Amino acid sequence: MRQVFNFFWQSISKYRVYYILMLIAPVMGACYKPIVYYAIKMMIDIITTAQNLSLRMLMPPLLIYVVADLVLSGLWRSSQVFLWKSEPYVQQGILLRALQKLLSYHYHFFQNTASGSLISKIKGLFDGYTELWAQLYYGVTFWILASITTGFSILWINLKLGGILAAWSVMYIIINYFLSKRINQLSQLQNNAKHVVIGELADSISNIHSVKLFATRKYEYNRLKNKIASDFVPKEVKLYKFHFKVGILNDILGIGIIIVMLLLMIQLKRMNQITIGDFVFVFSMVFQLQENLWHLMQEFHKLSDRMGDLKSSLSIYEVDQSEYAGDLNSSNSSNDNHAYAMGAMPSIEMPSIEMSNMPSIEFKDIWFKYNDNKTVFSGLNLIIQPGERVGIVGFTGSGKTTLVNLLLKIFIPQQGSILIDNQDIAHIDCDFLRQHIAIIPQDIALFHRNLMENIRYGKLDATDDEVILASKSAHADEFISKLSQDYKTMVGERGMKLSGGQRQRIAIARAILKSAPILVLDEATSALDSVTEQYIQESIQELLEGKTVLAIAHRLSTLKNMDRLIIVDDGRIIEQGTHDELLKVSGSLYSKIWHTQYAQTD
Repeated sequence: MRQVFNFFWQSISKYRVYYILMLIAPVMGACYKPIVYYAIKMMIDIITTAQNLSLRMLMPPLLIYVVADLVLSGLWRSSQVFLWKSEPYVQQGILLRALQKLLSYHYHFFQNTASGSLISKIKGLFDGYTELWAQLYYGVTFWILASITTGFSILWINLKLGGILAAWSVMYIIINYFLSKRINQLSQLQNNAKHVVIGELADSISNIHSVKLFATRKYEYNRLKNKIASDFVPKEVKLYKFHFKVGILNDILGIGIIIVMLLLMIQLKRMNQITIGDFVFVFSMVFQLQENLWHLMQEFHKLSDRMGDLKSSLSIYEVDQSEYAGDLNSSNSSNDNHAYAMGAMPSIEMPSIEMSNMPSIEFKDIWFKYNDNKTVFSGLNLIIQPGERVGIVGFTGSGKTTLVNLLLKIFIPQQGSILIDNQDIAHIDCDFLRQHIAIIPQDIALFHRNLMENIRYGKLDATDDEVILASKSAHADEFISKLSQDYKTMVGERGMKLSGGQRQRIAIARAILKSAPILVLDEATSALDSVTEQYIQESIQELLEGKTVLAIAHRLSTLKNMDRLIIVDDGRIIEQGTHDELLKVSGSLYSKIWHTQYAQTD
């Protein structure tokens, strides 16, 4: 519970004055019914005892009612003003903090976590805050205060009645408090199952192309159906059944106190210890208190449900996998220990470095293996000179792409160091490093945005003219200009409206626009036809000028003009040299691959 309230308090801290002022309305609202019922009691006593009844005699209770109504109405209207001045900005902060936190995590976190589950948890944080505040504002706070004021009003009329009701109320609250703990546990289990189901659903939808290709609609439907039936439904039914049992117990307790109080008031009236007005007032207040406590427990159980959901959603903050030593926006955080504040990681700045226009790269005694303990590199050593263009050749699974991911700090070697201009990248900020490396990846995923935005991603401050010029160099403008909305065309989720070759040209345009000192080509032309590849190779050759280049390709013709070729097998460098030098080596792996690919041409 403390974890949830810490999250809530830190979320509203900037607007806490508004939130405190908002609570005035439910506080005064809790006093409204006792005041109104007491005014009615006064009228009943006046009517039953007055000899010559007149409107003037009824003015005091009427005045009490009118003033109470006007004051309460004004407070609720003021509360709504405070609400719109605070809540939208708190909700904005919750979403931004969650996104900021997730974007700081290492890539392997996302490899092992379903994106749909993460989105569900972010939604859980957003909805959880909204519903939690609603419970505290309209629900739990109001009904607690209403119960207290109702109890005190009965105590004021008669100590014996008030004492019995107070004892029953304490018992009622204690019983429901312990029951709510169990509700919280069941709710957390149910919400964990819900996040998993949503993750599975998102996985099916995001891979809709594969579902269509393999005609697996029924399989996906049955798979999700079984997942829901075996995990989510049983946990939700268990929660509902427990709510049902709690409801029956509370009904019994409520009926019991009404019977006891009715019998006791009849006895007191017979003994002339209470008036008719007192009888009506107390009996009304008993019903009101019973209703207040029933509502309080309902809201408290809803609060327990919501806390269970929030606890499940807050797990995204509990993962200690940030790849940044400092936060993304440390100036916004007044306390580095606040787990849910903007920039939650401690504000430790990475040292700034100077990077030349053509930096050197050195992989020094690199040892790396994945979590499945499959060793990829065992003591790898590789030096790339400033401005050198190096091609990496090897069979699938030999470690080529892993080498690139290590350079980009997507993965961290277990041993050894990677140096750029003789500076260890372990001490270089991830964002700074990646800003100085342009990459044309093998798997190109575009944002569901327009083409102009997707290409500009390579250089966020680029002008439209710069974007168009880069597109022309990548031969992307040729197909973009034929689209009805040209650069304003939306590309669909992950760029699914474009062909593989079109997506690859967009990636090349991004790299051209970025113009970073280090260029990485990971199968940069694999999805292009031969004619387009020939055009783009000319653009890529221009792009290579004045840069340190690391290129990966299965199609060796795209690497033959590199300054040096590195042949990797089973995580080791087994050959290196120029294209011509390696072809001259009898029995070399490179020459075997070359002749296999181009035997017919030869």
